[in-house]
Amino acid sequence: EFLGDIVGNLHRRLYLPNEIIFSRGDPGTWMGVIFKGSAAEDRGGQEVREIETGSPLGALSVVESASERKITVRARTVCEVWALDEMAFHRLLDTFPDEKDHYKQLAIKRPKEATVKRREIEDLQFFQRCPPGFVDEIRQRLDRRTYAPGDVLVVEGQSAPWVGIVTKGTVRVISKDRHVGVIEATTDKPYFGDLAVLGVEPVAKHTLQADDATGVLALTQESFLQAVQAFPQVRSMYQEIVRSSLAGLLDHGLQKLPFFADSNPRFL
Repeated sequence: EFLGDIVGNLHRRLYLPNEIIFSRGDPGTWMGVIFKGSAAEDRGGQEVREIETGSPLGALSVVESASERKITVRARTVCEVWALDEMAFHRLLDTFPDEKDHYKQLAIKRPKEATVKRREIEDLQFFQRCPPGFVDEIRQRLDRRTYAPGDVLVVEGQSAPWVGIVTKGTVRVISKDRHVGVIEATTDKPYFGDLAVLGVEPVAKHTLQADDATGVLALTQESFLQAVQAFPQVRSMYQEIVRSSLAGLLDHGLQKLPFFADSNPRFL
């Protein structure tokens, strides 16, 4: 039944010889199967691998919600491709929970890329003042995660000691069952959980839910602290962030407690 629905959502694409089917760096918005003809993986204008009739194209980019294609594929002959859009695929997974679990496990078990690209994290405010050596250490520790529409990343009021960097898709921010914002790769702050890994927020203030197929780079608190220990100057910087954050929380929170309601702000 699942496969029948997949077939019902396919659409035909036709490519001429030497035409680019997709390029390295393109967004992974669809996957497909070569129905007729053949293609090739292209590297610097040179064929490095033939892709024959019946072979899948771009499946992992869609299953893993990857932010971009990892290879360039060019048609060798007249090439007929039957394609499935990313959003249609994830909608079908929501309809068939067993299939959703199956494809999630495929993404988890697949060997990870050796490293995350430095440009994916070095401009983020949370890492902006860090030396290159520390950024490289963090790159090695990041884990790529994929979420289907409706998947919950973090639950309000529960411990979530990890920081997540959204590389693709949209994450809905929900507070007390109300939608209060979004986190996207293009927003000024495309990450969450920074105060959680620093220990400032022991439980999540909001629920975070994938609005569509979403890719996230995840860093656990344990892994983050291990990296910080090796860089004393970075440790000092994050300690200052913790002090400032705690001071802000105290300023805004203590006076709301009856015991401190009449206290001098300087005392607090």
